[in-house]
Formats: sequence, C-alpha cells, structure tokens
Amino acid sequence: MKEGQLLIGSVHFKTWLHSPSQLGESTSPEMSHAGNLFANSIAVILSVVAIPKLISFSGSSMLLLERDPIITLRFANLLLLAAALEFFVVIICAFRLLIEKLMEITFLSSIIIAYRVGLVWVGWTKPCNCLGNMGDALPISPESTDNFMKFLLGFMFSGGVLFILMNLNSRSQKA
Repeated sequence: MKEGQLLIGSVHFKTWLHSPSQLGESTSPEMSHAGNLFANSIAVILSVVAIPKLISFSGSSMLLLERDPIITLRFANLLLLAAALEFFVVIICAFRLLIEKLMEITFLSSIIIAYRVGLVWVGWTKPCNCLGNMGDALPISPESTDNFMKFLLGFMFSGGVLFILMNLNSRSQKA
C-alpha cells in the first residue's frame, strides 16, 4: 500500500492527506510545544469537569429529573452525554496528532457555545449546572461558577482556533 492510502477491509481509499506532517507536525518546535501544552491543559480541565458530571449523574437531585430546555433530555442524561464527549476529547488529546487535538477541542467548544446561545435564546436565566450538583459543594455562588465555566469555554475555543490558524499559517509558509 502506498503512502496516502487507507485500507479498509479489501478496499483501498486514497486519503486527502499524504503524510502525517500534513496534519500539523510540520510546524515549528515552539508552536508544536505550545499547541501540545494547550491541548494537554484542556485535557486536564475536561477531565476535572467531567468527573463531577459522572458523580452527579447517579445522584438524587430533583434537577436531574428535569428536562433540558434545548435538547429535551433529562439533565441526568445530558450530564452523562457531556461527560462522555469530554472524555472522548481527552482520549483524542492523549493519542492523536496536534491538529486533530486542536480540531476536536474547537469542535467540542463550538458545540457548547451553540448550546449556551440556545439557552439564552429560549430565555433560560439560571446558571449552567456544568458541574452537576457538585457545583453546590463549592464555596462560591452558582453565578461565579457559571462565569468561570464561560471563561474556560472561551479559553478552549479561542485557543483552539488560534493554534489551528497558527498551524495553517506555518504550513502555508513552508509550501
């Protein structure tokens, strides 16, 4: 099989990429190091926020029985879905190439941004329960927790977009 081809079963597919370097590993060592540091920090943050969701999922809070106004799942199921997506991105960050990490981080954060915009659209005024009922155990107000989670979301999205653009710029200068 030639470089740039993918074998699935007995069928050969020509991939749009010809080498791993086209996935972002051709960037400067400094950019690669900074990008991986960013992706690893996001992986840690996602792990830290996913664990309380899993713990809350099995809890007995009445909030878990309510339905989400956007997706219409019960909050318990939404917490489980969110934690699964977050852990999926953590796994991507552990095992994939830099550009794939950055794309997954940016994609997940854009989904969360769209969800939060939807909450505003339907008039949801309560703070996001991003940490499940574990947020209640923190010595800060739910509004402060919500604002901090918005900051982390902005960090995820803007950092992901910034590093993707830097990666594309670096590759275009080498071409």
